[in-house]
Amino acid sequence: MRLDHKKTLLVLNFDKHQILTNTSKELLVDNFTLLTTFSPDIKYINKQIAKIKKAHPTTPAYVKMYVVAKSGQHQGLAFTAWQGDGDIVYSVEYEWWEKTDEGEFVKEMKVFLPEAKKELKINTIIQKTDDKYIFSVDNQEGFYEQKSLVYNTLIEYKDSLAWIGAANRLILDDDRYDDVEARIYVGDISKIHIQGKDLTKENINLFFQDYDKFKELGFDYKNDKIFFTTDFKQHTLHKVKDYSGNGLHLLVYNKHWV
Repeated sequence: MRLDHKKTLLVLNFDKHQILTNTSKELLVDNFTLLTTFSPDIKYINKQIAKIKKAHPTTPAYVKMYVVAKSGQHQGLAFTAWQGDGDIVYSVEYEWWEKTDEGEFVKEMKVFLPEAKKELKINTIIQKTDDKYIFSVDNQEGFYEQKSLVYNTLIEYKDSLAWIGAANRLILDDDRYDDVEARIYVGDISKIHIQGKDLTKENINLFFQDYDKFKELGFDYKNDKIFFTTDFKQHTLHKVKDYSGNGLHLLVYNKHWV
């Protein structure tokens, strides 16, 4: 599914009829496993970098787009591009905010990618355990890297809105959004799965290699605490179907709804 400035997906943070077992309030809060495959629009990104460099030739150009996020002091998966005096450098990162007695600060894991071609397909695995995040990135062309980082006390994310394709699309009072705050993703996303329990290595590989067979295994959304899973093939103009049985369908964001 193509996501861009015209289409961003919102994960509802309320359950009016009390029918959901796993709500977005718990999403990216407790331990979880997040799997996704996405393809950022490299042509668009390069044009944005060139535009920034033309306007500010003596300073580095930087573009950051969130694939999955909880807004505020953002937590989530992002694709970035940066250019100083040399070639454009691309990376995938996962970040979150922590708090101490001295204040709040951001932590991140960043994986730098080989030189990007016109098309780039990225598999990512993010796992939050009792004491650390584990971040795995695969570009489907032989490149693979895994990083981990210990976390301490995270800020509260339960009441943050969850997005697919942005960090925050809420508009300002003058009917526009803040580009820096929004960090809108431009590109395709082909599948995503988020659950609270661990998955076996075999099932993780199956998710990336053959989603239809992964789906045929069936989902125990209650015991595995599955929030949603989809390959974006079943959708209407207004929402994307969650196959897990939990019913947390992804909504196409409309500024008039929020």
